[in-house]
Amino acid sequence: MTPHAPNQPHYILPGTTASAWSPDSQHIATFQENTVTLHDASTGKSTLSYGKHTDEVLTVKWSADSNYLASGGFDHTVHVWDAATGQTMIIYQGHTDIVRDIVWSPNQHYLASAGYDKTIQVWEALTGMMVVTYCGHTAAIQTILWSPDNRLIASTDLQNKTMVWRVM
Repeated sequence: MTPHAPNQPHYILPGTTASAWSPDSQHIATFQENTVTLHDASTGKSTLSYGKHTDEVLTVKWSADSNYLASGGFDHTVHVWDAATGQTMIIYQGHTDIVRDIVWSPNQHYLASAGYDKTIQVWEALTGMMVVTYCGHTAAIQTILWSPDNRLIASTDLQNKTMVWRVM
């Protein structure tokens, strides 16, 4: 590792709202407005931009193998796309309001998405086929997590209530 001056960043990625590391540590996904940009993690150089959302992106999640990204936000959709090519694999349109969070299942076969429509929707990651919808929150959902054993999903809403759901 090359030594750097104390308290100095290795590089800066300006104009970003948030970011997400790829699980293989090779890339950083940043997003601002309706565009997700991938950067080489060692240099910070932009390698790919995905700008197919029609409104602001709020969340980006990598698949465990770092091959795909899922992004969602104000346009009520979740886009699953190839991290190497930027090719859209699927656009999931099951939500009726803002998509606030997305999580991949541990086996990467499924995605769960949640948001301001107060639902958690589980669907096949690369086909978009709906598997199940969970309802019960009375406020917008902010976060969702999938248990490592693939059996449970936890969702937390704006009323600070967490619900745990048995998966399929």
